[in-house]
Amino acid sequence: MHVAGVRIDRLRRRWWVVGAAALAAAAVAVVVQPQQSPRYVSESLLLVRSGASPNTPGAATEANRLAVTYSQLIPQDTQVIDRVSRATGVPTRDVEEAVRVVNDPNTSILRVRYVATSSNAAIDGARAVADALAGPTPASPNFNGVGLSRLPDRASKAGGAGSAAPGGLLVGALLGAGLLVAAERFDRRADRADDLASMLRCPVSSLGELTAGSAVAILQRWRALAHDVPAQVAIVPVVAGKQAVSADVVEVLANAASQDPVASGPGERSLAGLALVSTGAPGPAEGGESHAQHADLTVLVVPQGTLVADLRRSLDVLADFGVQPVWALFAEASAMRHAERRSGDATVVAIEIGSAVAPSWS
Repeated sequence: MHVAGVRIDRLRRRWWVVGAAALAAAAVAVVVQPQQSPRYVSESLLLVRSGASPNTPGAATEANRLAVTYSQLIPQDTQVIDRVSRATGVPTRDVEEAVRVVNDPNTSILRVRYVATSSNAAIDGARAVADALAGPTPASPNFNGVGLSRLPDRASKAGGAGSAAPGGLLVGALLGAGLLVAAERFDRRADRADDLASMLRCPVSSLGELTAGSAVAILQRWRALAHDVPAQVAIVPVVAGKQAVSADVVEVLANAASQDPVASGPGERSLAGLALVSTGAPGPAEGGESHAQHADLTVLVVPQGTLVADLRRSLDVLADFGVQPVWALFAEASAMRHAERRSGDATVVAIEIGSAVAPSWS
């Protein structure tokens, strides 16, 4: 399975990026979050009269429509806002933000709500709005027929600022996921043999899956690629400082051939005359391209976790010298550890199949 073109299992090594980004975003959200006092809301209940009487049904539909209109106009009516401001001692701008009017659907009921920082202030505000609309002397002539149904005697807590941490965690996790995918796309590595196979135009074999039989089969194929003549194969690591593993590969392959009597003796499967030479990496530090250009075939050794950029750099150096690798060997971490235990030097190892016996790969 892939995410934005990157396989999921390759994202696991950087999972910590998501966690770190989520925690960082949550911390920032908490720090910059405005510190607000708790909020309280109180509600007066008003009714737009339909004009109904014992003898007439009134205009209920019209009252319902007026209630919808009033719910939009009341918070914007300056005469109502000014009356409430004087009654409560709260600036008009704050009153405008505090007054909320809601109409119950398909009714002529108006729920006038007032939000404040204390319970008493919320109750006083809701009462002041009700008085300005339906009191003995209404503040505005724009709301005819509004009657008082209920004055508030309590206020409910509407909540404070609320923690910004959960939102910060979510945003940070999303940001971290984006960074994770971007990092993987711009810092691609060869973590598996099939990763390498998708990057190269040649066969890839895994050293971790190498057996004596498969090693002989690979050597036979290399000899066929060299047209069955005495041939030299350069085993080239793609990154500097890894010649130990290329030397180990030479010895392992030679040892596998020496244990196969048909491959090392006369007959159609004979590998005599096939010489394996370990080299350094391409580039000015180790000059592996010098050996490669004089060899008949070039085989790459790619350690697990090699940066794609390093791989391409080595391929470019070889291409400048007219060298095109015919095979690649993927060296898992276990193969790298084995090579490092056995050899720490950077000497060139050359073995001609059939003429030397190398240690086994235990």
